[in-house]
Amino acid sequence: MYRLTQSETTVHRLTDNAFIPFDGGNRDYQDYLEWLAEGNEPEPYVALPPPVPQSITRRQCAIELRERTLITPQEALDMTKYGEVPAMVATLLQSMTQSDRINAETDFAADTYLRSNVLLNQIMTASGASEEDIDDFFRSAAER
Repeated sequence: MYRLTQSETTVHRLTDNAFIPFDGGNRDYQDYLEWLAEGNEPEPYVALPPPVPQSITRRQCAIELRERTLITPQEALDMTKYGEVPAMVATLLQSMTQSDRINAETDFAADTYLRSNVLLNQIMTASGASEEDIDDFFRSAAER
């Protein structure tokens, strides 16, 4: 019925989405204290994940792929310097139609990769990544 918040002076009532301040004069706070006295416990605070960056640089992507051992250090260097497609990505591109493959290779050679890029998402999901995995990849890469 209640969930703790990031603040140590507020609780979240889940039934109506109200945030109740710890104020002895507040009726909702008194109800919360009674609820606690009955032996109930609030749900723990759950932090929201950080926002997903909408773009990363080719360099950040190459480093992240290398750190995850998805490409070799040399492939990361070649990807960063020349926009060369690593073997792991080239294998995925081979399964695309010629038109999609040319578009994907063009996107891959760009200096910036957008999270919303359809072909990038297709490549990543084809490698087994979920939407959450892709978000985590972008978060981690953006820190590099």
